[in-house]
Amino acid sequence: MEIILGTVQFGLSYGITNSVGKTPFKEVQSIMEYAKKVEIKTLDTAPSYGDAENILGSVGVSNFEIITKTPHFPGNTIRKQDIHLLIQTIKSSLDALKVNQVSAILIHNVMDCYKFGIKDVFDTLRQMKEDGIIKKIGVSVYEVKDIERIVELDFLVDIIQIPINVLNQSVVQKGWLPKLKEKNIEIHARSIFLQGLLLADEEALNIDQREALEEYFHQLRLLNLTKLEGALLYINQIKEIDKVLVGINNLEHLKAIIVAKNRVQVLENKIEFEKFATSNRSIIDPRLW
Repeated sequence: MEIILGTVQFGLSYGITNSVGKTPFKEVQSIMEYAKKVEIKTLDTAPSYGDAENILGSVGVSNFEIITKTPHFPGNTIRKQDIHLLIQTIKSSLDALKVNQVSAILIHNVMDCYKFGIKDVFDTLRQMKEDGIIKKIGVSVYEVKDIERIVELDFLVDIIQIPINVLNQSVVQKGWLPKLKEKNIEIHARSIFLQGLLLADEEALNIDQREALEEYFHQLRLLNLTKLEGALLYINQIKEIDKVLVGINNLEHLKAIIVAKNRVQVLENKIEFEKFATSNRSIIDPRLW
């Protein structure tokens, strides 16, 4: 299980269970030092993550692969000014990060892929790839229909970043992961903790969330697994996943994730995870929270 370190909390107060706000700069420095020590090789950021890219540039990211993202394009059509915005945003990201190349650029808002003119965005990214500014092109999606749209466009993406977790198993259930691997597309799992929902105390959950998770949490207790281990155990059993994106607030969070990751990688899975999947979008889609 290869970890990608998410950096949204470096620039914003993010996550349903985040009660401490944005990560302080000195803590970011400590996190990055530890990340190198445990051989985390990839960072995930975006220009919309507050000042995260500037903070990363100040700390230094020369030893990491960087994934960043496109801006959101307003309106229903991709126009010339949007392509100009795309180019300028990527240049600004490179400047902020203090690098000449990034590992990947992902389309951040998948709804842009439904707009007329999206081909111009991909053409621009492909040119940047040929010029050596980016190595890979990808898309961050929310739903199965978004994957269907990307495949329909046939723009030869290298990476798809997908929400996959104990409650949101739709991509797994619909059989898309093997299909994506057949197309040589890297699969990056994100939202594996569902913005902290899968790690939260039961008292902090609303009625629907509590009902969806009650039996799952009971199973974890019976098997002497922590909530963190349970979330990682589910992801670890999915062989098609290439990398796993995790977001943290502090160094202790990252250390706990590494300890849990190392444990679950040698555990036999005794949980029937498929029975905990839900299609209730008010639970599994943070856009509706």
